[in-house]
Amino acid sequence: MFVGQETLFSLTEVAVALAGFAAIVVSVRRREKGDWTESDGDFFAGMILHSVFAAVFGLFPTLLHAFTLDLTLSIEIAAPLLGIQIVCHSFAIMFWSTTPGWARIPLAVGTLLGLSQFLVFSDAPPARAFAFYTAGIIWHLFQAGMLFVLLTASRLGEESGESGD
Repeated sequence: MFVGQETLFSLTEVAVALAGFAAIVVSVRRREKGDWTESDGDFFAGMILHSVFAAVFGLFPTLLHAFTLDLTLSIEIAAPLLGIQIVCHSFAIMFWSTTPGWARIPLAVGTLLGLSQFLVFSDAPPARAFAFYTAGIIWHLFQAGMLFVLLTASRLGEESGESGD
C-alpha cells in the first residue's frame, strides 16, 4: 500500500455513495410524478458520470501501483489521463450540453484543474503531483454534489410553485 492510498479509497467510497444516492433519487422521483425535464436527465447523467469518474480514477493509481511498484510512475501515468478526461468532459459539456449557461461556470475551473494534471511532468515533487491528482478527483465529487443539488432544487421549485396555485 502506498502513502495516500487511504485518501483515494475514501474518495472512491464517497463516489460510490453518490452514485447509489443518485439511484435512490431516480426511484423516488419516478414514483412521485414520472415526468423529467431534459435538464433533470442531464443533471442525473452528470451525477452518475462524475461519480463513476471519481471512483475509477480513485482506484486507478492503486491498480497501476500493482504493476509498476513505483508510486511516482503510477501518478505520472494516472494524472495525465485524469487531466485529459477532465478537459474533454468539460469541453463536451460546454459545447454540447443542454445545461444552462450559468451552470457551466465551474467547467472553466475544471478545465484549469485538468490542465494542471500535466504538472507531473515538471520538476514538481511527487507529493505535489499527488495533491493535484486528488484535487481532480475531488472536483468530480464536487460536480456530482452540485448536480445533485441542482436536481433536487429544481424539484423543490416545482413543488413550491404547485402549492401556490
